[in-house]
This record gives sequence, structure tokens and C-alpha cells, in this order.
Amino acid sequence: MNVFPELTSIGYIQKTFGFNGQVSLNLEVEILEAKNFPKFLWFMRFGKPVPYLVSEFKLNKDKSVILSFEDISEESEALHLKGLSCLVEEALYGEYFQAEESYDYLMNFSVFDKEMGFVGKLVDVLENDNGHDTLQLEFNGREVLIPFVDKFILQINEEKQEIRVDLPEGLLDLYLS
Repeated sequence: MNVFPELTSIGYIQKTFGFNGQVSLNLEVEILEAKNFPKFLWFMRFGKPVPYLVSEFKLNKDKSVILSFEDISEESEALHLKGLSCLVEEALYGEYFQAEESYDYLMNFSVFDKEMGFVGKLVDVLENDNGHDTLQLEFNGREVLIPFVDKFILQINEEKQEIRVDLPEGLLDLYLS
């Protein structure tokens, strides 16, 4: 029986800050409101999640947070948190942090081209740093890559689990020949 709540990572303790037991939390998520932060944060200690009561927090412009905890008042006490993942209860996540965008709901959607009809099942969405993500399909045992851009995507029907596309002439031929 698990007595701990379900937890999810929001970042990690980068370093101690000052001499009064404060730490710098490097966030990997977006905060919803600058005035709102969880009262408890969790850290894995000795293989188990341990809650810490947040007494103060200050958001920095560099996506970090300076934290003070109720029971930590010296730098030497804060050192044991350095490098640890910071966790928050999943049930409270949406109250404080913006949910990460995910393409998971699109997996296994059928993809239909305007001219060719069925062109495959979506197996992944490859996220690129340049902002132009790519649909990865499987069609007749072959991988097909389609740029996930407005120019080619006509419609996404979640109810029917279909994606309608208008592919440029010759794109499919590259993969099927």
C-alpha cells in the first residue's frame, strides 16, 4: 500500500543561495501565477519522498525560484537538497503550474491525404527546436514523415481519430519508391 501521493517533477535544486538555508530551484515548468506557489514540495531522500514546508519563495526572471523552508535555516542544512529533483503532488499540479503541451492524444490517429486517401497511422510526433514538428507515420511497413504545419494539415478530428492532410505532390513517392 502506497502512503505517498502521486508526485511529478517540476525541476531541481541547482544550488544553495545565501547563508540562511535558501536554495535555488531551477524550474522545468511554467508557473501560472507569480503570487501562487505550493506550500509543500517533495524531495526524494533515502529512496522515499520527503515533504518540505515552503515558508517563502521569490521568482526570478531566469525561470528559477529562491526558496526558504520552514525547518532549514543554515546553508549547511540546505546542502543536502542540492541536485535533487523537486516534486509536487500531481493532484495540485494544475493549480500552480501550466500543463505541458503534449501530442500523445494523437497517437494511432489515421492520416488521410486529400488525393491519395489513407496514408498511414501516426506513431509519433517528432518535436523540433525550430518549431516545425513532424508527423511520423507507418504505412505498409515504411516510415513516412510529414511536416506538422498549417499548410499541410486540413483537419484534426479527435472524435473519429483522423487527421486530414493535403500533401505536396511527390512527398509520399519519396518514401514509397
